[in-house]
Amino acid sequence: MEFAPRVFSDTELKELLRKLEELRNIVLAANQFARSIQDLLLIVGDDAFQMALMYYNSVRELARRRVPGAQAVFNSLRPFFHRPRRTSDEPTEIEVERDVKALLRGKKDGEIVIKNERPHMAGGKHEVIDAVRKGRIAIKERVQASENE
Repeated sequence: MEFAPRVFSDTELKELLRKLEELRNIVLAANQFARSIQDLLLIVGDDAFQMALMYYNSVRELARRRVPGAQAVFNSLRPFFHRPRRTSDEPTEIEVERDVKALLRGKKDGEIVIKNERPHMAGGKHEVIDAVRKGRIAIKERVQASENE
């Protein structure tokens, strides 16, 4: 180490590099531990949700059978388990994307029309008309020219 400054110590550098390696190993172990805890959290959370869903379904069935007290419990649990229905007839963005892909691949028959009004203004209005027919079999008319024409 002929170019090192006078205050430089190669033993101190080796010690700092050893400490750095130890700390890096601790960080790697801590990250692995955190991933394991996150996995365990997901597993336990899923188990808890499944049990809560079983309880909700049981209470729902008892409420349908008009067991006394079951309807009140069902009404209090319903907001947590019941997905509200869409109030709009306009398709969601995901549904439009799915239908566009199906049309492009030739899997569905129909059309999609998108109309924009004032697209450069914030909050401009748009209308999506998704008229895709969901049936797998589509009958298309063929016009054949007659031989006499």
